[in-house]
Amino acid sequence: MRALLCFMTFAILVATTSPADAAGCKDRRGRPRVKVRAKTPLRRGPGLNYGVARFLEKARCAPFSEVSIDEKWVLVELDRSFGWVPVARLTKLSRKKLARTGTTGPVGSGQARGTARLFRQSVLLERPDAESPVRRVLPEGLRVLPLAVTREGDWIQVRDERGDIGWVKSADLVGDSLARLPQTDAPRLRRRGD
Repeated sequence: MRALLCFMTFAILVATTSPADAAGCKDRRGRPRVKVRAKTPLRRGPGLNYGVARFLEKARCAPFSEVSIDEKWVLVELDRSFGWVPVARLTKLSRKKLARTGTTGPVGSGQARGTARLFRQSVLLERPDAESPVRRVLPEGLRVLPLAVTREGDWIQVRDERGDIGWVKSADLVGDSLARLPQTDAPRLRRRGD
């Protein structure tokens, strides 16, 4: 009786375990796929401050396209919609796959230039001008992709983890890639009293 019960339990486990669960997520049509360990929210952006679009069920595989600049979020596709899941919620095999692919950052080909880090909270401005409208506040420690620098060197154009482009004070950034930036013909800075 005990042998029959063990055999039935084994048969049920084999029948309910998909090949993807047993061997990890297999790539399909050349697209790499990752799997979540538990039910996971699919967010509209790479961070907890973004809304939840839907949930991925436990052990669900999904194709991914990129990893956020801070390497904590991965962009996946689920039933023709896209969203971000935390890398920490992926299976161990999926995290290893991410490390091998090197698909980082939503910023595209400029990734080869490297990123810079904000060493204090800063504002992302529309133009290189202290009086310019603020696009958003960037937190201390955020990694951004530097794109260009003004001729005076006071302002640097950056792309953040959301893909927003704007200007920050060069004094707020640190990184080796800042020395090799192209100069831009951005409008001259306005100073108070000018």
